[in-house]
Amino acid sequence: MSKEAEEIKKLQQTIDELQTELKFLQETVGVLVGAMMEEGDSEDFFGNSEAGNPSFRLNMGM
Repeated sequence: MSKEAEEIKKLQQTIDELQTELKFLQETVGVLVGAMMEEGDSEDFFGNSEAGNPSFRLNMGM
């Protein structure tokens, strides 16, 4: 196997590992946001109460 092919394989493995970690973090953030919404404190952390517009957004897509 050439050095370049070996490097590509390592990079693909790293990408797979990072995608797995990202899914875990997205699930964790989803649970935390859900908990904040239930407590009613979400506006303090995730919104701009003066303007009435959300100031914090999550990009959950991949």
